[in-house]
Amino acid sequence: MKPTKSFREIIQLPESPLSFHGGTWSVKDRRLLWKQFGSRIFDDTLDTIQQIAVEVLSENDPKFQLDKNERYTASIRGKVCGHSPQLRRGLAETLAMLACHPEALTNCTTGKPEATSAHTVRAVLHGAEWVRWASLDRLLPTLAEAAPSAFLETVEAALQSTPCPFDELFAQEGGNFGGSNYMSGLLWALEGLAWSQEHFFRVMLALAGLADRDPGGRWANRPSGSMAMILLPWLPQTTAALQKKLAAVEAIHKEHHQVAWKLLLSLMPGRSTVSTPTHVPEWRSYRPGDWKNNITRDEYRDQVEAYAKLLLKYGLATPTLIPELIERLDNLPRSAIDQILETISSDEFMEYPEAIRSKTWETMSSIVRKHQRFKDADWALPEQVLKQANTAANKIKPLNPFNQYRYLFVPHDHDLYERKGDWEKQREQLELQRQQAIKTIDDSLGLDEVMKFAQSVKAPRRVGFSLGQVGKAEYDKKILPNILATSDESLHEFTAGYVIGRWLGNKWNWVDSLDRSKWTSEQAAYFLRLLPFVPETWERVDADLGEHDALYWANVGVMPYDRDCDTNLAANKLLKHGRPKAALRCLTARLEDSLAFDPDLAIDALLRALRSDEPAYSTDTYELVELIRSLQEREDVNHAEMLRVEWSYLPILDEFSAGSPVLLETQMASDPEAFCHVIKLVYRSTKDDESKKSNPQHVRAAAENAFRLLHNWRTPPGTNSEGIFSGTSFASWVDKVVELTSESGHLEVALQQVGQVLIYTPPSEDGLALRSEVAKTLNRADMEEMRTGYRLGIYNSRGTHYVDPSGGPELELAKKYEEQANDIENAGFARIATTLRTVADQYRHEAKMLQEREPRL
Repeated sequence: MKPTKSFREIIQLPESPLSFHGGTWSVKDRRLLWKQFGSRIFDDTLDTIQQIAVEVLSENDPKFQLDKNERYTASIRGKVCGHSPQLRRGLAETLAMLACHPEALTNCTTGKPEATSAHTVRAVLHGAEWVRWASLDRLLPTLAEAAPSAFLETVEAALQSTPCPFDELFAQEGGNFGGSNYMSGLLWALEGLAWSQEHFFRVMLALAGLADRDPGGRWANRPSGSMAMILLPWLPQTTAALQKKLAAVEAIHKEHHQVAWKLLLSLMPGRSTVSTPTHVPEWRSYRPGDWKNNITRDEYRDQVEAYAKLLLKYGLATPTLIPELIERLDNLPRSAIDQILETISSDEFMEYPEAIRSKTWETMSSIVRKHQRFKDADWALPEQVLKQANTAANKIKPLNPFNQYRYLFVPHDHDLYERKGDWEKQREQLELQRQQAIKTIDDSLGLDEVMKFAQSVKAPRRVGFSLGQVGKAEYDKKILPNILATSDESLHEFTAGYVIGRWLGNKWNWVDSLDRSKWTSEQAAYFLRLLPFVPETWERVDADLGEHDALYWANVGVMPYDRDCDTNLAANKLLKHGRPKAALRCLTARLEDSLAFDPDLAIDALLRALRSDEPAYSTDTYELVELIRSLQEREDVNHAEMLRVEWSYLPILDEFSAGSPVLLETQMASDPEAFCHVIKLVYRSTKDDESKKSNPQHVRAAAENAFRLLHNWRTPPGTNSEGIFSGTSFASWVDKVVELTSESGHLEVALQQVGQVLIYTPPSEDGLALRSEVAKTLNRADMEEMRTGYRLGIYNSRGTHYVDPSGGPELELAKKYEEQANDIENAGFARIATTLRTVADQYRHEAKMLQEREPRL
């Protein structure tokens, strides 16, 4: 902004509220300015402020006309508000100043400043749709402080309206790149008002209403989190008394049962609870200036016990909630623990359906096992409590074997192991427990019930595996092939486990004992896909499927973990059946084990994988880069095909993956025509008519790849395939590039690109920064563009770095390049010396700017 005469006069005052630094005017103390000039404001001024504020703040942000995944492009599409963010924020803050410091407006009607703010907030937000709330997201905390009662009225009315604007506001939440969270401002606004005893109760009910509507999402800011942070016993973030907090929770429970229940659970102390500050009011003194977050032990204990009493009151009255109480047993006061154990040990509890008692027993048993595993930890329950808990659990132990053994069959079974001891032995013992459980169910109820049990647990594959170990031989005919291709996911997993269990116990004798002559090709293929991915299986694929082997190879899961297995065969088969990515997994497995692989097969798989729509399997970027690097080191590969591989996989061959396009870089460094071709892919010719230039997708893709290659190029021209640099080759290479790019209209960009890579030339034997052959070319009068590229290359080579406010590193670099300039100049290369001095001057300038930098007031 151009400084006006009045601004220049004001800044000369002894205690001027303004400052001017770096061409920018700013206010040093807004409250001081308000106090000094408040008497100049009259009622008609307030009316004008209200009119303007309503007009400006009622504008909906045009970016919300775009899809939520495209809103990041709003500025380049011209979808921006007609009024600047600075004006919108300034008006919101003006409303806050009116309401919070009306005493400065000595010539205004009493109460009018506060009324102006309240009327404005109501006019802007009452009946507003979601777009208005989203448009004002970051201003809502300020508007809430400007008119707390009016703001809460609009929130309460919106929660009761149909449709509710907050439902759509929640729906706008998106992922990391394209989406955003437009609830944060509203939550911060409510958190700020929650510091006030006057507004606390209404805030908590409003947050509960929002929490009840919250569908959940990836963003951390959630209404339930705000509620918990406000009430945390160890970090209270409100001035409301404990009785008012408890009354608020009870009021929430009357209208939103689940919200209140989850809130109380979150208020129980935990070993890894993370506490974060809520929004602190900026304009109102709701939080005392001497506020301290720390509380006494007695205050902390009283709050925890009070919340725990409410938790028990609601939880014990609803049997289905008791398991959730038990899950937090180690976070509850001792009195609460005793009450829970007494409840589940009572005769009344035994009258509940077994499904409720079973879930309670399973949860209690899990808690007991966990604390027994970590009995030496300071958070572990006392031994006496564990004994009481175990006794209570045994009393309600289910009689139904389904409920009794379900806990053994879970995907992650680390909780079933002891903390110390021989893990392999414990694993064997656990497998025996599972086998005994399945044998018990099988002996008493039969195979059909075992399968029903499998459908009721979280890991049905483990059920099938155990049955495969202990089941009866006649079950083979009942399970195979009848339920091989079942659409039931649980039975599918059960069957897979059964096959592996039977195979481990009897190996290939069991496989060959099965009469598969009447099985369909689909059934046989499905069965064979369940067996280990090894040559013995592949032999039976040939025997059983013959010309129908695609049923196996086109669908089999690739897990090449047998170290003695020749996966070259499997890779060939997979490639034949259109699965190059799966073939790559086989080849990278051989690489991991330092086994030989067919390079032509690897190149073919790499190139065909680019066009494949199959899943990526477990072959990750690191493995692909290592495979390409291994191919680069071999002399028996097809050079032309390897160039295709490097070009196709350029996006993953960079400094972050420890890979590089070695052959492509060497080709550019030794073949000027290859370099010029890459330049033409990236840059338009100065001789082209750009209005007629087309830019189809494949051309853009090639240009992006070529740019990536040039950007990461580190092999200087004149370097041969053995990595040896030749000054003579360099000079002839440059002459050819000049000739070719002069004809094509790419001379300037080509020379700049060459200049940038010259910083990687080998050092000179005489101590100069550049070898004489390179220096002679760079110093030529017609090589100004190359010198520009050289300068840019020096700057860019620094990369990401720590910014030292002292400017010390910059001064060191300035000294380095000044010395190089002197040496180069003494050697007779004045033009390069000038370039290096430009670099030195730039670093000195950066150092000065860092040293003079002051925080803007």
